[in-house]
Amino acid sequence: MKHCFLFIVLAAAVLLILSLAVPLAAQDEAVPPQVGLRPDAPTYALHGPYWVGIKDSPITFEYRDGTKRESRVTVWYPSLNPDGKLEPFSYPSERRIRDFGGYLFFPRTGQALLDAAPNLEGAPYPLVIYSHGGWGYRWFNLEYAEHLASHGFVVLSTDHEDVAPAGFMPAHAELSRQWDISALIDYAAQINAPEGILAGMVDTARIGVTGYSAGGFTALLAGGARRNSQEKRTWCATDETKQSWVGPLLCGDEDSGDQQWAALLGVEIPPDGLWPDIGDKRVDAIVPLDGGAFDFGPDGLSQIRVPALLMFARGAPDAMPYPLDTLFASMKGKQEAIAIFENSDHQLFMQDCMGTLSADTTAICAEPVWDKDRAHDLINHLATAFLLDVLKGDKDAHAALLPDAVSFSGITYETTLE
Repeated sequence: MKHCFLFIVLAAAVLLILSLAVPLAAQDEAVPPQVGLRPDAPTYALHGPYWVGIKDSPITFEYRDGTKRESRVTVWYPSLNPDGKLEPFSYPSERRIRDFGGYLFFPRTGQALLDAAPNLEGAPYPLVIYSHGGWGYRWFNLEYAEHLASHGFVVLSTDHEDVAPAGFMPAHAELSRQWDISALIDYAAQINAPEGILAGMVDTARIGVTGYSAGGFTALLAGGARRNSQEKRTWCATDETKQSWVGPLLCGDEDSGDQQWAALLGVEIPPDGLWPDIGDKRVDAIVPLDGGAFDFGPDGLSQIRVPALLMFARGAPDAMPYPLDTLFASMKGKQEAIAIFENSDHQLFMQDCMGTLSADTTAICAEPVWDKDRAHDLINHLATAFLLDVLKGDKDAHAALLPDAVSFSGITYETTLE
């Protein structure tokens, strides 16, 4: 009996120690601060549960027309950080972002940890490919990429062929952007292999593509949207001063651009209709940020074959004039949404202008109505929730995208989500 009593006492002591140890361990566990850019940031604008690692490596693109190109690829991924020490990677001003007034330099400090050990606990993570804007580069919206990685995505980005100071989107660059998407998906499979730098981290069966400006155009094509030559000609005819900011098809030079596309694709020129679908069929979702919808029109956008969240700017005098009111009606999928930021300019989706600037940046940095931190909290919230919903089946994220949940001042929102 004495031995039995002693056993009970010891067992109770062990249970008491364990009950104390669990909360102590939880308190000691380093977690990233769950904050957004502003105190009123909505749920998915808050930093996610993961620390973010970053790796940057050379890559060789071998295109289907026989050309090759050397570039680099950056990977952001959920990482370990046991001590909670933040020694963020300093992004150098490796590339120049071209504006009509000169060249801009963007040395930035992010929140990613260089070559940090990967966090395998939630692996494999869905793959998201980010496509930069024209004259941009792979770190152009680095905060956006880091934010997605903090919510459990592996994010890849590369410098496209049209990176500054190269010319703006020649026909080959328009198509090579799609070839880059395919090559990055293949690259993700390589780094995910047992001998890869992120072995077991990437789920290449769940893939999203997102991007800003020309990168939004790239994302639209990746999801199955098809350029429509007639739509572009009609749009150009309404104003002789208009230019397409996505490609060689400047108004008045459409035929030259069409001929280049046809030659590279090996197809006959369809001067008054839809071009072929040139997107990678492995892509499962797209989030274009102010991509060039006027190259597609309603018919071209109706060809989107994957869940899509389209975000646009509308309202400033020099904003890109999209036919936004007709676009959503042409989208036919059950997982589609469009969010229009009213009274805003195209540069709303650009990261804040920081660092050393060599030109007057008023034209591309100023936002007369919107507070940029508020705008980017909302952009991060919507994009993150959508990708969590589609690529991870997150029910809470899905609920955050329903019509009644998206009631932010300044945003016009439509969706087929139920």
